[in-house]
Amino acid sequence: ADLDEAIEHHRAALDLHLEGHPDRSASLSNLAISLRTRFGQHGQSADLDEAIEYHRAALDLRPEGHPARSASLNNLAISLHTRYEQHGQNADLDEAIEYHRAALDLRPEGHPDRSGSLNNLAISLHTRYEQYGQSADLDEAIEYHRAALDLRPEGHPARSASLNNLAVSLQTRFEQHRQSADLDEAIEHHRAALELRPEGHPDRSTSLNNLAVSLQTRFEQHRQSADLDEAIEHHRAALELRPEGHLDRSTSLNNLAVSLQTRFEQHRQSADLDEAIEHHRAALELRPEGHLDRSTSLNNLAGSLHTRFEQHGQSADLDEAIEHHRAVLDLRPEGHPDRSTSLNNLAGSLHTRFEQHGRSADLDEAIEHHRAALNLFPEGHPNRSASLKNLASSLLSESDNSGNVDTFEECMLLLEQAAVHRFSGLVVRFEAASQWANRARNHSHHTTSRAFKLAILLLQQAAIKYGILTLDAVAYAVEGNRLEEAIEILEQGRGLLWSQMRGFRTPLDRLTETNRELADRFKNVSRQLEHLATASPALQLNSNATGSRTSGLDVHRERKLSEERLKLKKQLSGKQEEIINKIQQIPGFENFLAATPFKVLQQAASEGPVIVVNLSRYRSDVLIVLSCEESPVVCVPLDGEFAKDSVKLFAGLVGTRMKSGAESPEYDKVLRSAMKVLWDRVVSKVVDKLKELGIAEGSRIWWCPTSWLSTLPFHAAGPFEDTDGGTKYLLDKYISSYTPSLGALINARLDGSGGDPTVLVIGDTSLSIS
Repeated sequence: ADLDEAIEHHRAALDLHLEGHPDRSASLSNLAISLRTRFGQHGQSADLDEAIEYHRAALDLRPEGHPARSASLNNLAISLHTRYEQHGQNADLDEAIEYHRAALDLRPEGHPDRSGSLNNLAISLHTRYEQYGQSADLDEAIEYHRAALDLRPEGHPARSASLNNLAVSLQTRFEQHRQSADLDEAIEHHRAALELRPEGHPDRSTSLNNLAVSLQTRFEQHRQSADLDEAIEHHRAALELRPEGHLDRSTSLNNLAVSLQTRFEQHRQSADLDEAIEHHRAALELRPEGHLDRSTSLNNLAGSLHTRFEQHGQSADLDEAIEHHRAVLDLRPEGHPDRSTSLNNLAGSLHTRFEQHGRSADLDEAIEHHRAALNLFPEGHPNRSASLKNLASSLLSESDNSGNVDTFEECMLLLEQAAVHRFSGLVVRFEAASQWANRARNHSHHTTSRAFKLAILLLQQAAIKYGILTLDAVAYAVEGNRLEEAIEILEQGRGLLWSQMRGFRTPLDRLTETNRELADRFKNVSRQLEHLATASPALQLNSNATGSRTSGLDVHRERKLSEERLKLKKQLSGKQEEIINKIQQIPGFENFLAATPFKVLQQAASEGPVIVVNLSRYRSDVLIVLSCEESPVVCVPLDGEFAKDSVKLFAGLVGTRMKSGAESPEYDKVLRSAMKVLWDRVVSKVVDKLKELGIAEGSRIWWCPTSWLSTLPFHAAGPFEDTDGGTKYLLDKYISSYTPSLGALINARLDGSGGDPTVLVIGDTSLSIS
């Protein structure tokens, strides 16, 4: 009532401030702000549209040079962003960004509202990233969030908001590029925001929730139970601050349930799963018919019940899971972007019930729903392989049950189609090829050989695409003492742009000199494909906007966006494949994206050993590549905890450098500590082995570290006490260089005239070592 009355008074004031009145622009602005506030309370689009109309009118009355022009630009931009969140019209978001930029230009260094403009522009850019997946928008958003944070020092009332917003954007970038430094920094900022939001702060539950989500994400990355346990602790605390009637209570119930189920999958403690189901039920009660997230809660509850059935075998859980999956499907009618997911989930549960009770009706219905799901994934859809594989699995059950040869033949065809579908992910294609190969072999099928060849090829390509799998594959080869094969796998794994852009820089540099146009086309298409590779998180972060919640996008807009992205992905995938074929026809690039034989890679050691440091969750090793024929690769095993501890080294170096600067005493201290750890845990063992191999002091060695190790200072490892009693560092023993890969070193020598233009040579150090 008070707000309605305020709006009436603002209207009356506007009527008294006719065209030409000096206060007319203020009346327009005040009325617009009140209308937007009422929209926030009641969600009536007419209020927001009218607010935008009055903000535009106010801006027209505040030309260049007007002291309130930046405020009008900011207010109009905020309202346009709000309308974009309501209706999803891209023009509103683009215009909002345009006005935020204009407002920022009018708020130079020293302006009291500059941090607000930086923050608001960053939020809009982040939103546009979520729309189109263009990394440039997200990187710029992070840049502006950092700048806003710099202007909001300790004691600033909006510092916690900037910490939260920067953390959310960093986590989003982690989900895109999987750089652990982004996630670690996000957690650091979420912790800092939480400290600024003590008991009683209205945003404390938001910080607890967001920190918990980031910790669970890190758990999924590194599998450290402490992260998951802490995430659950914070989700519980957030839930306590969101009692009955709180707008975000269902979100906290959902997130706590998801984390508890994750811990159940880790430790198989039934209490966690039971509690997860309890919270999913509670969340569902808060999401009645018509609630935007009801289908999500139904789906999550069904999934947890299915999991509990697999744990305890109680048919009632599976029956209830199926009941909820049916309800989800009813809420996702024809045209809904998630209908295919619901069809698949319902079919999967029905298939499970068939395996439990052997009722043909369940299997028939599962097959029916799998076929319906497949029909929603046309040729070129990235989920088509998974759908083909799921249908094949159900049909294999029917074939096993009936012995029908035609059904088995259909299965073989479906699995082959799933394996060769070039627009789908490599992992699901590999899984389909493996299932095809195993089933074909068991039935002495004529496709067995073809299936195994494709499975092996996809395994190699999947190892390339997924960096962790590459490192694990190297570790597995080392474990079997297949050291030359390990080097081949590692080299191939560092060669695909999808997972490690760095691994492509040298061959792309060479390609650029040979055919710049082709190299530029490849880089551009590959980057666009990477930007389109997005994932939907199971957990829900609270809004990164200050004081507002982002409404869900409507189904029609989601479908439109999905169709546009699928169309673009298909076009880009075709272009990428065409470009790769052209590149491989160029002399010297025949192995582009293909494995290089070890005998070729061994040439990298012709002028000195190449020291590869490989990290894996299973084991970590140093592989020293030598030029000799006998024992060309020597393995130096590292301790089992080094992989985990090296993450801390990396995060400490990066975090301190960003926080304090490269010239700060804090960074110097952290750097010296890292150098000592590297000597004790890695480099000292390498030096001992080099001596054993007869590599004289003063010789040149090349370091080829993997993953985040590539940022650590191996060349300056130390100090250590030498035989003469003096304190020395590695650079006193050997001349270190770095290379991103063996192939890069070989190519550098081929392309250069005596030097190594693509490797980093270190004969001295800029560090002040005493």
